[in-house]
Amino acid sequence: MNAHIIAIGDELLIGQVINTNAAWLGEKLTEIGIHVDKMLVIPDEETAIVDQLEKSCAEASIVIVSGGLGPTKDDITKTGICRFLGSSMVFNEDVYQLILNYLKRQGREPNPLIREHCYFPKETVFLKNNMGTAPGMAYRYKDALIISVPGVPYEMRFIMENEGIELIKALDDGQIILSKTILTAGEFEARLAHRIQDITDAMPAHISIAFLPNINQVRLRLTIRGTDQVSMEKKLNEFVNRIEERLGNQVFGHGKESLSEVVGKLLVKNDLTMSTAESCTGGFLAHKITEIPGSSAYYCGSIISYSNELKMNLLDVKRETLESVGAVSEETVCEMVAGLLEKTGTDIAVAVSGIAGPDGGTAEKPVGTIWLACGNREKTVAKKIILAKDRLKNIEGAAMHALDMLRHFILSEY
Repeated sequence: MNAHIIAIGDELLIGQVINTNAAWLGEKLTEIGIHVDKMLVIPDEETAIVDQLEKSCAEASIVIVSGGLGPTKDDITKTGICRFLGSSMVFNEDVYQLILNYLKRQGREPNPLIREHCYFPKETVFLKNNMGTAPGMAYRYKDALIISVPGVPYEMRFIMENEGIELIKALDDGQIILSKTILTAGEFEARLAHRIQDITDAMPAHISIAFLPNINQVRLRLTIRGTDQVSMEKKLNEFVNRIEERLGNQVFGHGKESLSEVVGKLLVKNDLTMSTAESCTGGFLAHKITEIPGSSAYYCGSIISYSNELKMNLLDVKRETLESVGAVSEETVCEMVAGLLEKTGTDIAVAVSGIAGPDGGTAEKPVGTIWLACGNREKTVAKKIILAKDRLKNIEGAAMHALDMLRHFILSEY
């Protein structure tokens, strides 16, 4: 089966609101074996809604419409669906009472618009929404299933997770889609593709691979389509294993794991503690580490030594080092590691110093020049990376490189 995802709203078209609903829906539909053909954004215009429903219902088994279900003048999805179905709008007392009860629990008073909010096409099958006032709606039109959900992300997710996905599963046509995602770090998309080209060239037509790059990371998503789940899983695992064997420690995880999460598991497994010394990242590395629940078991804290004075006073970086080679240097980050280990008593320390930009670069050290170091009391390793000219990307990129450096250090030393 295939699906179209239609988002309705002028605020999406002008970039005022990011369309996160489509990404979430696409992922969930793929997980249950539905092939998403199209994601579209259309304006708050009844004619545009009707025209797109006509096209999508002719091309897709499932059409999910997000947005335009509120009580205000610009919320016209219901009337658009009604016009498309050639139906009429009727008042639903049950929905009205549910909304009144919801508002009462919230300590809010109803207003006259609420009653208008409770008119729906007469064919509507309602999907409950415990997170808001607009119920989800479902319709059958010829061979297509139409599901309409609110644009508010947490309301849409509640409706789909509790009833919408099950409604779609009931349409099972026997076709199965399985996917596995390999997470890699430290190498560019094109180089990764070249390294495994002979493996991907050997894939049969019903297996596909997608390369999904991010900062210092590339996700490799393998997808197989068919009807025999056992044989499909066997074939998919065969190619996953071949790719992972080829890439070795370039692979850091699978599925939705984050690099921070994987590093945390390695620290726990080896009963290690760590700390960070940050200059150009300004605490972002600490943020990435501490966003993982339970990180207090291994992460002790950070010294954000943005100025040279704090590098000297808090981390014992030598004045002569800063004067001779500068804050952005191998010598400085190594001294930051040594000072941090002394101050915190952790097993491992990571240090970052660089030029995030947009100013401050030189011909010798352009914007995006970052030095990283990772070490314990026996050994310290350092490396230089050259990133972009964008400040925020440089901060995030430095943190992700530092996490991957820490991961390799643990794998090699413990």
